[in-house]
Amino acid sequence: MRYLGKISYGLYVYHTGVIWFILKFSNTIDAGAPSLYYFSLVVTILVASLSYFLFEKPINDFKDKFFPLSSHS
Repeated sequence: MRYLGKISYGLYVYHTGVIWFILKFSNTIDAGAPSLYYFSLVVTILVASLSYFLFEKPINDFKDKFFPLSSHS
C-alpha cells in the first residue's frame, strides 16, 4: 500500500489515458469487460511506476538539493 501511495499521483494522472489507449487499440476487449479493468490496472501501475522513477523522483531529489526542508521554525 505504501508503494501505491508513492505512485498515486501517476495513477491519478495516467489511468484515463491508459484506459482510452487500451480501448482505442484493442479490438478484443469490450468496454464493460472485467478484463479491461484488470489489464488497465496493471498497465497503469506500470506506467505510473516508470513515471515516478524516471521523472518525479529525480525532479524531487533535484528540488530537495537546492531547497531542503529546514528544521528551523
